[in-house]
Amino acid sequence: MVAAPLWNNASVLGWRAQKGQAHYAAAKAGVMALTRCSAVEAAEHGVRINAVSPSIALHEFLKKASSEELLAQLASREAFGRAAEVWGGGQRDGLPRQRLCVVHDRRSAVGQFAARLRGVAMTMVFSSAEQLAAAEGQDLGTTDWIEIRQDRIDQFADATDDHQWIHVDPERAKDGPFGACIAHGYLTLALANLFLPQLIRADNLKMGVNVGCDRVRFPAPVKVGSRIRGRGEILKVERIKDAVQSTVRVTIEIEGSERPGCVVDTISRYTFND
Repeated sequence: MVAAPLWNNASVLGWRAQKGQAHYAAAKAGVMALTRCSAVEAAEHGVRINAVSPSIALHEFLKKASSEELLAQLASREAFGRAAEVWGGGQRDGLPRQRLCVVHDRRSAVGQFAARLRGVAMTMVFSSAEQLAAAEGQDLGTTDWIEIRQDRIDQFADATDDHQWIHVDPERAKDGPFGACIAHGYLTLALANLFLPQLIRADNLKMGVNVGCDRVRFPAPVKVGSRIRGRGEILKVERIKDAVQSTVRVTIEIEGSERPGCVVDTISRYTFND
């Protein structure tokens, strides 16, 4: 049985840098680290612990303390290009309201939302080259787990005409080096294309293309019946003429294994609308 979740209130400044906010950013990054560690410890007791990371909210104090130019600059950095709106009653968005963005349609109230449970993060969304560049070095968290079933392996074998017995013959594979059928390495690699959009998404685009991969490794075999997930990190962001190119490392983790099934540095190029 899972108890009602506990929620900590962090901030997007715990993820990214902003001039003059080192003290605040350090405090909120600490809240997020506390959440991650507490979630791991509490999970075995059926307690979920999460953190929300709201963006700039246009409450009355901020309006009085900031110039219109500064507010516009801060809002332009958000994924939706605007600050959080004040809901009914004239009150600032509070934690209960921010939690509703998970299930409620009024997601405009949160410019960039992150919810973590045992290391799981929601998709990070970018709508400009500047936002993406500012996220260089960002940990994108993890996706949900998926199970590698024999039918998926068989379909990949048919598509690639690779029917080696270690992949498609369960009876023979029982006595093989892995004790069961294993997924093709290139099937595991191909699933990076499933995981990547769950980790990072670009909106407000003229065009986006996959450029390729820098490095691919298969440190451990993925056995049939295993569960895998993707973990992402933005390694590099660079300007290429009127486009921006990102290198995102996708590590495909195997549940219960210290070594991943695949590590690939994916390269994507985006041209945003002006």
